[in-house]
Amino acid sequence: MSVSALLDTLLRQNWPRIWCIWQRDELCKGPASFVHTGQFILLEQLGEGTYGTCHHVSDCFTPDAHYALKQLKSHRLHDWLVLKRFKTEMKALQAIHDKNIIGIARMRIGSEPWLAMEYAGGDSLKKWAGHGQMDISLACEICLQIARGLKAALGQGIVHRDIAPANVLIVPAVNQGVLVKLLDFGVARFVRDVGLQDTFGPLGHAAYMSLRSLENAHDADTSDDLFSLGCIFFQLLTGKLPYAVGNGLAERARILKTCKPSIKELRLSVPNEVVEIVERLLGLSVERFWQRFWRSPLAPFRTRMPAEPKEIIDRLEAIRRTQPMARYQPPPPNVVVDPPSSSSPDPRAPTVTWQPNS
Repeated sequence: MSVSALLDTLLRQNWPRIWCIWQRDELCKGPASFVHTGQFILLEQLGEGTYGTCHHVSDCFTPDAHYALKQLKSHRLHDWLVLKRFKTEMKALQAIHDKNIIGIARMRIGSEPWLAMEYAGGDSLKKWAGHGQMDISLACEICLQIARGLKAALGQGIVHRDIAPANVLIVPAVNQGVLVKLLDFGVARFVRDVGLQDTFGPLGHAAYMSLRSLENAHDADTSDDLFSLGCIFFQLLTGKLPYAVGNGLAERARILKTCKPSIKELRLSVPNEVVEIVERLLGLSVERFWQRFWRSPLAPFRTRMPAEPKEIIDRLEAIRRTQPMARYQPPPPNVVVDPPSSSSPDPRAPTVTWQPNS
């Protein structure tokens, strides 16, 4: 009997109880593959990046305990910068306890560090972002919970610095609602600490970075995280990024300084209150946002005040009371998005093959 046939037989007999299809496929790849690491049994791969991997695992001693295990790749274990960021993420997750931040269960610091986080299921927001126009109430709910997570992080003196759809987890909740969790605090900065000295250029996803993050990532604060939230909000509502990525950092900086994106040009049905919030997050039309104070002598100072998470939360909660209940929508099936090229006349416009009713 071949190895593949034997594994199929064990799978059909449900032996052992935690045996799964992913383990069978990994073992069929040969001796180099593995399904067991230390005190955890790997059940499936959740993601893989440049520096590490993340697996859905169960505990060897308590099989009903499931976690998301983050590990560094073997060739990165001696990279001091990668290790520094990995330890920064551990420190940040230990400090924050909020339902909109992924929780930490266990960790190990040593020659082979790992981080065991809560396993919440769900999907990355990047499966929705850029794949059509999302329902307005659902987009508002997702961005509201992201803002709550940023407020919780700010309460512990932490700036995320890499808010992007890939680092936002969408989990179906009770009553067909949604639960949003922020992930990946590897490049986070502690406001009260010297933190990680970034001497290797900008950090994070360029398409969602503010001008300050591009020019000096070490000085980024919560307003830069909120700018990234504004980019996500704009993309969920319109299906496009507010700013073209550009070919290089210099061109991206020029675009951020000169371009003034408009939601109404792409989707007329978005309420004015929602448009104001997005523009506030992106730093656009600040005077119009504060026009109710135009008679006040404090108006010139108010227009220069950066957005704060509490302000955005209060306004989104007010809108939620007037909108239909946000209901979870599964990610679009079999969406293929052509990556924008530098030669494209408008790199913001992906190929849209799915669009929910809004």
